[in-house]
Amino acid sequence: MGAAAGIYPVVRVLASVLAAAAVILSALLPVLPRRREMSVLRCRGLSGAAAAGILTWESVLLGLLGSLAGALLALLASTLFSGIIPGAELVMSWLLAGILAGAGTLCAALAGRLAAGSVTRDSPGEALRRVNA
Repeated sequence: MGAAAGIYPVVRVLASVLAAAAVILSALLPVLPRRREMSVLRCRGLSGAAAAGILTWESVLLGLLGSLAGALLALLASTLFSGIIPGAELVMSWLLAGILAGAGTLCAALAGRLAAGSVTRDSPGEALRRVNA
């Protein structure tokens, strides 16, 4: 039992890192198809900062909604399974759920900003030429 108890923190850290990577990739991937759309908007006069803001806030909103849904599902699962599995200590507090939702939203915001930087880095015409190539 002692060796098994020592591995749980490692598994938790690994699961957290994988979850953060999944959130970041989920925020980065939808931006790539929208490069053409942002390039056209920038050619029509939208500033790079405004384009970056659109993409960043979109990522924040999606990250917040997804993180809240995941945190609520985790609370529900911990409540249900702690009563079903004898001896299981599946405890998740509202505070932990809030911290996890905040961390997920932060990861999505950072990923959205990173993706927005790749879209707004070039001049509008150059970005549009690259998308069409």
